[in-house]
Amino acid sequence: MRLFIAVHYLEIGGVETSLINLLLALNPQRVEVDLLVYDPRGEMMEFIPSWVKQIEAPKAYRYIERPLKETLLAGEWRMVWTRLRAKWAMRQYSKQHQPKDGSAIFGYIGQYVTPILPSLTHLGHYDLAISYLTPHNIVLQKINASKKVAWIHTDYSTIDVNATLELPVWKGFDHIVSISDHVSETFCSVFPSLRPKLLRIDNVLTTDFVRQRARRERPDDMPLYKDAVHLLTIGRFPIPKTSKAFHASADCFAKKASTCIGSSLAMATARS
Repeated sequence: MRLFIAVHYLEIGGVETSLINLLLALNPQRVEVDLLVYDPRGEMMEFIPSWVKQIEAPKAYRYIERPLKETLLAGEWRMVWTRLRAKWAMRQYSKQHQPKDGSAIFGYIGQYVTPILPSLTHLGHYDLAISYLTPHNIVLQKINASKKVAWIHTDYSTIDVNATLELPVWKGFDHIVSISDHVSETFCSVFPSLRPKLLRIDNVLTTDFVRQRARRERPDDMPLYKDAVHLLTIGRFPIPKTSKAFHASADCFAKKASTCIGSSLAMATARS
């Protein structure tokens, strides 16, 4: 099976971690994977499995989200112009609808930027093409594949998008993969007609990936103590649910007389 996967970059983040673990979970004896990272940068690049073929994108793809000044200096004036048009369209939408956040911009980026991007049909025909992150217009319009799938990772109750603009893009995919029932329900609250296309595939966390990260250099402010159980938990303290989970875990370990090693500054910030 020949598989194409596209993502914007591989900086540290939940979506990027999810993708790396998905790649690690695939069997190279059963699937041939071409990975296109539009802007090939980020700490997670080094974790791409060696058997995955990394496709070099045409130059314009690298500037879909780069600063406009940098994009102009690189000679990508058409990209600058189309992104300015997308920003103007987003501003008009915001004036009329007053969205709670700026997530709708990705729909406009997809609408205005995709037409000027070089075609990727020279890569050949794929059995399956996956657009792992918005804007999904690129995989939909630039890749030749028997089946196309778009991935959603977002809780749509926390963002605002231009549903009228985005609906035709989502409808163009054979399936839409959601990472949880909650994500599915919030997505369907915005796009109810797309429910039949939804599939649920939970995020994967492979033991190989955890071990690779654990073997990396240990910070000086995390000392190891003899005959102690060392626990490391990583998350975003500003998120209420995550913060509560950290507190509950710490209390549980304290009751069990376990030793918790962590950043005292971070814990103090979380409890404030």
